Amino acid sequence: MATSGTPPSSAAAVRSGSHGTGPRRGGEAPVAEGFPETLCGFWLGDQCFAVAASIVGEVVPCESMTPVPLAPPAIRGLFNLRGTPVAIIDLGTALGLTDLAPAEEPQAGRPMSVLVLRAEELLVGVVIRRMEMVLPAHRGRFRARRDSAEENPLVAGFVEVPERASLVMTVLGSEELLAKLQELRFHREDDE
Repeated sequence: MATSGTPPSSAAAVRSGSHGTGPRRGGEAPVAEGFPETLCGFWLGDQCFAVAASIVGEVVPCESMTPVPLAPPAIRGLFNLRGTPVAIIDLGTALGLTDLAPAEEPQAGRPMSVLVLRAEELLVGVVIRRMEMVLPAHRGRFRARRDSAEENPLVAGFVEVPERASLVMTVLGSEELLAKLQELRFHREDDE
């Protein structure tokens, strides 16, 4: 299952451009097209991920949260977003990304960063280490995930940022991510 910003089996292909599509000219590597939507890049632990900007509401600081009894382990608690209670999710736990360190707790003088995701009736906060960037549509080089057992089905692919050759963001599929987060709304710890 590839979950890191630079998947071990495809890091060289991402850097060399051999993963791309498009015509070859002379001895040049194939031209790779960027992801078709604007992406919002963020860090979970030491790995950079991205989601479609269309489902991102904002990034806010969270200084405190209230635990939710009997909630699944991925639901860290609730926080107040301008009068609206919003669930805070540890995305690594929710997606089964076992190689990520658990999200930090808010501490006095050092709030957590929360990426607020909005789609239809779903409003949820995701604990992130920090924001990275907003990448406009069709920028960078995108390699779609392979359909294989070792690739995580939530991963749409990987995008290399042209200005920062060492940065490869793991792109999470919006529909798959939202479906997974929607499941948490109706799941209780004692259902397992």
